[in-house]
Amino acid sequence: MDVMDERHHEGGPAAGTAVGTGTGAGGPSAFRPESGGGSSTFRPEPGGASSLEVARAAIRLAISADREEERVLKEEYRRRGIRTAAVDHGGEYVLSIRKLIEKAVVAAKREGVVGESHLEEGAVAGAAHEAVSKFGEKALGLNIGGKMGLASQGEHVVVAFFANVGLLHLNEVGVSMAHRPVPRRPQGAGVGVPPKAESGPRWE
Repeated sequence: MDVMDERHHEGGPAAGTAVGTGTGAGGPSAFRPESGGGSSTFRPEPGGASSLEVARAAIRLAISADREEERVLKEEYRRRGIRTAAVDHGGEYVLSIRKLIEKAVVAAKREGVVGESHLEEGAVAGAAHEAVSKFGEKALGLNIGGKMGLASQGEHVVVAFFANVGLLHLNEVGVSMAHRPVPRRPQGAGVGVPPKAESGPRWE
């Protein structure tokens, strides 16, 4: 997903049922026409949520307004077997890239989004790097500040980043996301450590 400005709106694909999902390389979903209606539906993958649902969870965490909204969303998705986390960050863009990747991996492990394996940590780091890098054209040489949302379920790990980009009050707004596949885990399971209670601000 490319960086987008705030003039975005929700919308679904053409009528059909998703019978496949994209991979980290960005492959499109395949659709099969429905036989009795014009509505568009997505069929979850066996044993868990689709990559679309996990991506939606990450984006909703990234655009959440405060800690209370985060808490409500985390609980909602926990009941659905989707693990989530959120990370705040602000600073000069180029210097922020490494910090954001590190924070994403730490938060993902702390909140149980991924386990302790090198493979899962690497998936988070790669997705975080891709999501942040998509701001490069707009943010190079400027400040960036916002929130990163992380979500995982089954074989899907998604990182989304929602942020202001600019100088003083002259801000642009953008959102980006990236997906990585990991070996499938049982629904609601596969977490290395239980979530820990947060204390204090998450800003560096």
